[in-house]
Amino acid sequence: MQISANKKIIIMLGVTVLIGALYLVAGIDFEIFRYQLSSKLRKLVLMLIVGAAIGASVVVFQAVTTNRLLTPSIMGLDAVYLFIKVLLVFAFGVQSFLVTNLYVNFFITLI
Repeated sequence: MQISANKKIIIMLGVTVLIGALYLVAGIDFEIFRYQLSSKLRKLVLMLIVGAAIGASVVVFQAVTTNRLLTPSIMGLDAVYLFIKVLLVFAFGVQSFLVTNLYVNFFITLI
C-alpha cells in the first residue's frame, strides 16, 4: 500500500501539532499557568521557525551543490562555526565585548 505525498505531509503535520501540544501542557504548574504558557508558546514558535529555516537551508544548499547527500553538517560547516565561537572566547575571554555583545558576535560569526 502506497501512501500519497499529501497524506504523508498531513500525517507529519498532525504529529508535529500533537508533539507541540504535549510540549505546551507537560509539566505545567497551574498556579503560574499564564507565565508558563506564554514562555513555552514563545519557545515552541521559535523551535518551529528554526526547524523550517534549517530545512530550507539544507534544500537550498543541496540545490546549489547539485548533490542530494551533501549537507552543511557533513561538510563540517557547523564545526567551523563552533571553532569561531571557541576562538573568540579563548582569545578575548568570556567577558569580552566581542563575546557578550549579541550584534558584534553575530557579525563576527557571519563573516
